[in-house]
Amino acid sequence: LPLAIVGPTTVEVGKDNTWSPSGENVENLSGFSWAMGDGTTIEGQEASHSYNSEGTYTITLTSDEGTSTSLDIESSFPNIVLERISGNSQVQRGNNNTWRLIGNNISEANEIRWDLGDGTIKYGTEVSHTYQTDENRTIVASARVADQQVASVSLDVRVRPFEF
Repeated sequence: LPLAIVGPTTVEVGKDNTWSPSGENVENLSGFSWAMGDGTTIEGQEASHSYNSEGTYTITLTSDEGTSTSLDIESSFPNIVLERISGNSQVQRGNNNTWRLIGNNISEANEIRWDLGDGTIKYGTEVSHTYQTDENRTIVASARVADQQVASVSLDVRVRPFEF
């Protein structure tokens, strides 16, 4: 083939990937332009790109000499499973408590967001918090990839008065 695209054909949403031209006469071609299939255009010898949604995308590579080729890409979310929140479900007001997320492929998420049920938002796979009122709360932890929630898990928490 005079021109071909070398790189992955299956990718994960939110992860950078790189494609490059290949072929018998690729060294004689110049001015590469990459149409990534999602509205993004990249100029240069290689194209590094990440997709923000699942789907099938067609990458089209064109040289200044008019030589062109295409490659279909399948983009999907990583398989992130949030099994449960580890930590106390009964806590005392005024005491600091820690909860940890249990699951599979959690590190594949771009962001782990915790809503602690009292207006407090925190980030990470483990959080600590102190409740100031004796109200029951629901903690929700969610995994996000490319600004999209891909998994979530919750824990109902009973907040008791502080005991001396």
